[in-house]
Amino acid sequence: RLCIYTYYCFLLGKKQFKDSILKLFMENDDLLEEIIKDCYMTKEDLEIWATDQKNYIAQKSQEISYYVTKRYKALKLVNALLDYKEKKTKKNICFNKIYEYLCNSMIKDAPNLEQEKNIIKSNFIKDPKYENYIINPNNIQHCLKKESIIFLIKNNAEIITKNADIEPLIQNYIFPELSSPCGLLREQSCHLITYFGNLPYKNNDLLESIIRKLCELMSNDPQLSVKLYASLAI
Repeated sequence: RLCIYTYYCFLLGKKQFKDSILKLFMENDDLLEEIIKDCYMTKEDLEIWATDQKNYIAQKSQEISYYVTKRYKALKLVNALLDYKEKKTKKNICFNKIYEYLCNSMIKDAPNLEQEKNIIKSNFIKDPKYENYIINPNNIQHCLKKESIIFLIKNNAEIITKNADIEPLIQNYIFPELSSPCGLLREQSCHLITYFGNLPYKNNDLLESIIRKLCELMSNDPQLSVKLYASLAI
């Protein structure tokens, strides 16, 4: 997959192939779903997150867009598709399709996600550490899916800000995850808010609620990475 994503990016820059690549992703939702799956955190990353937060933060601080992993090559392709413009019209051809697909994926998966978070919450009550539960990807599939979608959105913040109203997405799909029992989602939500730090909020009540919640996470969250990204978001 890593090589395939690199090859697609290469072909997208070639005049004779670009139309075929654009058509491939505009007409095939299954490919977009595979991209989301390929951006899931690995089992190794989950283990580090759950058992060694300092090491996890150190590794995360060195993340770069061209890092040779499937997750980042898939991100690079999404970035290229979202930002692709016709030379004559300067119109984003794929933006609406891909951005709406990411948002709709969160809507469609919401019932499964809530059910899974309730299970995580019940396990957390039994065992506040719950490492053995959360490091099994099979136990948190829907959380991993949303973490993947947030990862794709935050790393395309500049393009999205230019082409869409991000505030409804933050209000409806990101802010609620600041209270998620899954620390991965709390962390990614804090991080996304950081990426959209220049957003001129129209809803001052939402902004105030976000800041209050971030302050709470910075002070009381059990996970060091959540505290860190809440601090950066503030």
